[in-house]
Amino acid sequence: MIIVGNFKSYLSNKDDAEAVVKAAGKLTTKHKIILAPSFVHLGYVAAKKAGVALAAQDLSIFEGGAHTGEVSADVISNSGASHVIVGHSERRADGETNSIVATKVCQALSAKLKVVLCVGEESRDAHATYLSFITEQIVSALKGIKEADFKNIVIAYEPIWAIGKGSNEAISTDDLEETVLFIKKVLRENFTEKVMKAVKILYGGSVNAENVKSLMVPGLDGFLPGRASSSKETLKALVEAMDA
Repeated sequence: MIIVGNFKSYLSNKDDAEAVVKAAGKLTTKHKIILAPSFVHLGYVAAKKAGVALAAQDLSIFEGGAHTGEVSADVISNSGASHVIVGHSERRADGETNSIVATKVCQALSAKLKVVLCVGEESRDAHATYLSFITEQIVSALKGIKEADFKNIVIAYEPIWAIGKGSNEAISTDDLEETVLFIKKVLRENFTEKVMKAVKILYGGSVNAENVKSLMVPGLDGFLPGRASSSKETLKALVEAMDA
């Protein structure tokens, strides 16, 4: 399975970020680990050659030029990252639209970066209108993408209502399995069977060592943990729980 550990802004010290990445590189596991430090730490950590794939937590909609404070896809790629997280719920909460997310997906793919596309509803309703919300997020972000590029797309389902909750408040196993099947259905019906098979699906939302094993449902390809990936101890515990 795939583990994309999003450090968010939990680590302020570059040495702490380096320590987590180095510890991850020493873990004996069958799972692929990708870690996303802050922009400031990304190049520093990449230079340490810890043997772990790296991701950026976001990217600019601009290619480059006079855009103070922006970090382009090319800069990210040249900093040592192979992946980039796009459309995280915390970015969307700050005003990032589906259109912006779609632009970022294109920018990332143009720079040969693999995309971790985040989708997920704010809440669930009895009439299941949230499914249309998820569909729109997926289709709008991936519309126009060449079929050959879908092998570089990972969809991370992160229901906003489950983020930052205790492990007993995370999504139920049945609901997660149903949502994974629904995402596959969206990919098949709006693109192709080949696309559906190419795109990996992760889950993010209060994932930790206590609940990760129960969340390893059929069809799921991995996880997008946040806080649980930001220390050597909790990341090691998470990986060991998955291997148990």
